[in-house]
Amino acid sequence: MVLAAASARDAAPARAANNGTWLAAAGMTVARERPAATLLSSGKVLVVGGNNSLTNYVNAVELYDPATDSWSAGAPLATGRSFHTATLLPNGKLLVVGGFGGAAKTNLASAELYDAATGAWSPANTMTTARRSHTATLLPNGKVLIAGGYGGSPEDYLKTAELYTPSTNSWAPAASMAHVREHHTATLLPNNKLLAAGGFDGDYVGTAERYDYTNNTWTAAQAMGTPRRIHTATLLGNGSVLVVGGGGSPGYLASTERYDPTANAWTPGGSMTDARAGHAATLLPGGRVLAEGGVNAVAGTLVSAEIYDPAGDAWEPAGAMAATRVRHTATLLNDGGVLIAGGSAAGYLNSAEIWDADTDGDGVPDRHEIAPGCPGIVPTGYVGPAAQMTKPCNPDSDGDGFLDAPSATFSVVNTDPNVDNCPAAANPGQTNADAANGALNRPAADVLGDACDTDKDGDGYPDARETALGKDPLVYCAIMRADVDGDGAVTILDMTMVAQQFLQPIPPATERYNQDNGSSITILDLTVMANLFLQQVSACP
Repeated sequence: MVLAAASARDAAPARAANNGTWLAAAGMTVARERPAATLLSSGKVLVVGGNNSLTNYVNAVELYDPATDSWSAGAPLATGRSFHTATLLPNGKLLVVGGFGGAAKTNLASAELYDAATGAWSPANTMTTARRSHTATLLPNGKVLIAGGYGGSPEDYLKTAELYTPSTNSWAPAASMAHVREHHTATLLPNNKLLAAGGFDGDYVGTAERYDYTNNTWTAAQAMGTPRRIHTATLLGNGSVLVVGGGGSPGYLASTERYDPTANAWTPGGSMTDARAGHAATLLPGGRVLAEGGVNAVAGTLVSAEIYDPAGDAWEPAGAMAATRVRHTATLLNDGGVLIAGGSAAGYLNSAEIWDADTDGDGVPDRHEIAPGCPGIVPTGYVGPAAQMTKPCNPDSDGDGFLDAPSATFSVVNTDPNVDNCPAAANPGQTNADAANGALNRPAADVLGDACDTDKDGDGYPDARETALGKDPLVYCAIMRADVDGDGAVTILDMTMVAQQFLQPIPPATERYNQDNGSSITILDLTVMANLFLQQVSACP
């Protein structure tokens, strides 16, 4: 839970009981549909490219900061593009590949790399085949598989695939799929194989196939029950793949299917209330799936959202967005919210909004509550329902006699004795071994209760490591003990600190100064330290 600064999203939310709340978010500077959005390691979201007319392909890049609900401009792409992919690499860079656009308004083979550390773009090597509406998948070996799409010369549906190696910035041919397809999905399975499903080849495609990166081969998978394109595919917590909606020969689809990799079999899933294509689907913390927006023949562009519960194989309403939108982005934020950005409806959109969990269904988003359902702190500027202040709750959820912490992110410096020092588990009596050891000058002491603390003596060594060693490193490793100031080495500063206590008894606060286990600081303590002069704590086990 994040208690964010007051912003546009602090406006009164639209409520969908138990299925989240829609909050306004600041809008992008540039309206666009079909951009690519990526959550960076910083927790910010990078939105790249898109189009805002049938002829204007956007090179603009914007960065969303959830902490401040604000957008900032990033360095632009070298080539404006839509129908492209963006893949976050293990080295932290973002690989943007292909699409349609550029000065020639054509399918693209070019690729670009974004360095989040510098905010700069650099050219990546060019693919062999120009393509749009393809898929891009980061494989366990660190390579990126680009598969299918539309393009090439002459323009056609593609079954070819290419592999990008980040360490060499190079492309190499991969085995081709058995079936041409664009607007398909690609899902990395728990067995490290990749499932490509559906798409379009001039007609709707129902076939599926699996890629094995270890031997660079494709094999046929069981076909879906319903051919479809512009659908979504989500890997569920149990390892199965949920395919949702899309367009098919019956028209826009409300149907879903689930693929079991072990059995290589599809089974029908629960149907949505609304048929939809061009929507987005997001796996939520806890295993449910949020699907929102899109288009169908009855309502046109959709404002509705639904949540799928795998346990019951059923969909429930998740409230209406502020805007109808299709071909937008949906990005799971680190705090569990989902950022929806851009898309199109009657026109091209720059607006954004956030779906926020509302676990207790009181209409107050979780990020704005101390704990779901508990009264207490309201962020400055919040003008939502008063239910937060009146709804009963249990202030001692673990039943140990101490009130829960005022935030899900319990601070290790919170010393309030009336606040549970271990809200995640019962900790009767607030027992905390390293509260005392903190006074004994241990380097990693905190105020977490013992039931939650993996380093109960606060010496920087996890309890499991100490159990394996059979000893307390701070006690038996003389270098660690002699590093009084904790800078990683025994230096003159450590000896000076100890010398200032010469002939003084050993109070608790200076227990670590006692090198020879005597009753006071003597020349023997300084001699021990002199023999360890300039040695590194890293030498300790």
